Amino acid sequence: KIKKTIITISIIAIILTVLIIFIPKMLKAIKGNDVAATTITTYKAEEITYGDVDTTISGSGSLSPIRSETISAPYPEGYEEKTDETVDISDNGQMSSNTIEQKENFKITELNISAGDEFTEGDVLAVLKNEDDETTKIKAEYNGIVLEVDVQEKDEITSGDEIAMLMSKDGFELNISVDELEISDVAKGQEVTVNVDAVSEEYTGTVSAVSYNGSNDSSSVSYNITVQIDYAEGIYPAMSASAEIVIESSGEGLLIPVEAVQTSGDNSYVYLAPNGSESGTEYDEDEIILSDLDTVTIETGMSDGSYILIESEELSEGDLIIVTKVTSTLSGSDSANETGGFGGMPGNLDFGNIDFENFDPNNMPQGGGMPDFGGMQ
Repeated sequence: KIKKTIITISIIAIILTVLIIFIPKMLKAIKGNDVAATTITTYKAEEITYGDVDTTISGSGSLSPIRSETISAPYPEGYEEKTDETVDISDNGQMSSNTIEQKENFKITELNISAGDEFTEGDVLAVLKNEDDETTKIKAEYNGIVLEVDVQEKDEITSGDEIAMLMSKDGFELNISVDELEISDVAKGQEVTVNVDAVSEEYTGTVSAVSYNGSNDSSSVSYNITVQIDYAEGIYPAMSASAEIVIESSGEGLLIPVEAVQTSGDNSYVYLAPNGSESGTEYDEDEIILSDLDTVTIETGMSDGSYILIESEELSEGDLIIVTKVTSTLSGSDSANETGGFGGMPGNLDFGNIDFENFDPNNMPQGGGMPDFGGMQ
């Protein structure tokens, strides 16, 4: 029994030693620590185009009506809050007065609107009757659209109760934030291009207000500006929209992608596409030797980040140039392919084949190393 106990303890110690040695390598293999970046360069033949580039300010937000209101049941003519003559003394000795509100009760005898309806100035939206059987007509004061209706015909309501929410057809407003470095380029009356996400159409608006009071966050200061656009069918309140203000335009000229521009010292140049190329032709890195291509020196101008204006007496619209595309991908070594499986661990380690009966602890090698299990594969 003592011998078997010693054998068991020795086996456990050996297993723990193996785990301590190989677990870190296993984890490293699983996590994929050996990761390298691979750069892939491709080339594309593209035509020189003719046009202009702009410096713009842009922002986004949601649309709201320029004018909207809630119509309610009217108060009596000459209505004002009155205070009765009773004065209460509260527990803390403070004097307070009771307010008496003079309101009227109505019954809706006619309701001529529902949500989404259009109306014109002077239309009768609803007819109310008070307890004295007097009639009150609620009329539209402008052209507009019904946003929502809060009551139904024959409902009984009181002065101040909401009947409906309306918006005019004056148009919509969009508030956007402008960085402190750009706000000086914005002025009231400036033209703005507005795109409404839900409508595939571009609208022209104007800057109607510029805030002088900035808001500060952890990194910058910004200012709100208000943009107005005319009413158009298909646009609804709260729709998402973006606005773009052109603050500088380059004027028309030759345009190329910014990736096509190469530099050497103070000079800029482009590579001409190989003979026989067509616009859109793509080349792998080993299909083109740049040093074999002709180059043309250019003068560069304004850029919008994607295209840049150039000047050259040797180039014209339609000429083909080479645009360089550089991409990076991540690749890792497959540590599972190393000899013996994970991180060098013996691939056929099978503790189930150990001959426990014939194992003799006296045969443990001196000075360390793995013992001879005999049956271990």
